[in-house]
Amino acid sequence: IENFEKTVEESRVAFLLTQAENKIPEIAVWAIRLLACYKEEGLTKYFEEVGFFKKDRLSITVMISLDKVLCEKDKTWLDAKRRNLLYKRWVNLSNFTDGDSKRIMRRIDIATQRETLVWEEFFSLMKEAIANKAMPSSDRKYGCYSIGRMAKRLHFEKEAFEYFIEIIKKKSEVSLQEMAAIT
Repeated sequence: IENFEKTVEESRVAFLLTQAENKIPEIAVWAIRLLACYKEEGLTKYFEEVGFFKKDRLSITVMISLDKVLCEKDKTWLDAKRRNLLYKRWVNLSNFTDGDSKRIMRRIDIATQRETLVWEEFFSLMKEAIANKAMPSSDRKYGCYSIGRMAKRLHFEKEAFEYFIEIIKKKSEVSLQEMAAIT
């Protein structure tokens, strides 16, 4: 923050762009939020142009922060195919670190609660996450819980029930079967 304050006004955006890729997530998130203040119009396009959506460019924590900022500041992001592709990429990762899967599941859950993600997209993403064996079991069980809660809230109980029956019939993982039965 001190370095940012010392940076001349004309160079601050460039400084923030480098800090957005900082290995310390708190610094990178701070930089993303501040960049959004500098670029009021066309934020999604700007972040695309600087390459923030390229695979593995930013950590999951920073990408989730980027998603939050875009949801708040750029209404075109809410309907963007790129957003859904980003979520799809997250739930299909083959390795998760430092609670990334928990953050991903919560972000998708919150986006649905705030009605920035519709049931069909949410349900599809959660099913993919639950099927992803690379994701920790506890987070996959959270996906079952989240589906049950959202199905009840949004009146899609029948679809959720049929999906849970499918999980129970597969007999592949006892913990998922138990969660599906409870939910």
